[in-house]
This record gives sequence, structure tokens and C-alpha cells, in this order.
Amino acid sequence: MRFSIVLSAIMVLLLTACTASVVHAPDTTTGLAQPETTTPTPTAHESRTDQQTIDSEELTLQVWAELDHTCAQLITLTHQLGTCIVQSGLSDARWESVARFWRSAVSSWLYGIEQLRQASTQRDYWRALLQLENNLLDLERYMNRLEETAHDLSIHQPDFQRVMTELHQVVVSARQGVGRAHERYSHMTNN
Repeated sequence: MRFSIVLSAIMVLLLTACTASVVHAPDTTTGLAQPETTTPTPTAHESRTDQQTIDSEELTLQVWAELDHTCAQLITLTHQLGTCIVQSGLSDARWESVARFWRSAVSSWLYGIEQLRQASTQRDYWRALLQLENNLLDLERYMNRLEETAHDLSIHQPDFQRVMTELHQVVVSARQGVGRAHERYSHMTNN
């Protein structure tokens, strides 16, 4: 009795499997050809530069590594700069004003980098790159203002001088990074 129940269960399973294979099997008896699907060729208009999607890999790893390093260094050194000024006890209204503009320029630079990263078309990338250039000009301008104000206030502590030197180097690296991003854009549009 138990054997017959097991045998019946096996038969039901086999029947179910066979039925499923028949139901889902492709129909090869009609002889009708299946419609072919083709990928439409983009028109010249659709292929224009401002319509082409940028692959996230289009920017070289070297360019992004350089820009990302610049961002990290700006954040770290700006914090260290504030600490040095507090420790020097030489901060005044002039310094606070310039420092505020500097922090704003750093924030704009970070935002510009993010906009460049999120650009989905070459047009968006170009606009973000132009904006990043403006952000870079602000960095350079307020870097000079920081140096001038520090000189006027006679801030010569070794830590402060080290931070200012490193900040200057980072701003130079930022300029190089933007230049490389321009080169990469030219490469993308010419290929």
C-alpha cells in the first residue's frame, strides 16, 4: 500500500514535468519565421556631441585620482589651516573675512567636481568643466589673498607655513587636473 502511494506520487511528478515541458517548449511546427529585431542606426543628429552619453569610464583613472586627491587634500588642509590660526592667536576680522571666502571657494570646488562626475552627456560634461574652471580661479584668487593677509599679520609659525605651502601645491595640482580633464574631453569628442 505504501509502495503504491509512493509510485503514484512519482507518476504525478513525472506527468507534471512532461506537461510543463510541452507547455513551455517552443513551437517548431508552424514553420513561420520569427520576426528579426535590429538595433536602429542612430541618425547624424542623434550622434551629435551634445547628445552622446558619456560612459563613466571615459575619464581616465588618472584624471579622477588626481581630482579626488585634490578634494581630500583641500578639506584636510583647510581644517589644519583653521587650527593653526586659532593656535597663533593672530586672527582678526580681515583674516576671518578672507578665510570665509576661501572656505566658500573650497565648497564650490567640491560641488563642481561632483557635477563633473554626474555629467551624463558631453554637453553636461563641458558645462561642468567650464564651471569647474571658474571654481579653480576662485581657489587661486583666495589662495593669494590668504598668503597676502598672513604676510600682513606676520603669521610665520612653522605649522602655518607648512600648511600654506601644501595648500599652494594642491591648488597647482587642481590646475593640472582641470587641464587633464580638458585633454580627455578633446579626446572624447575626436573619437
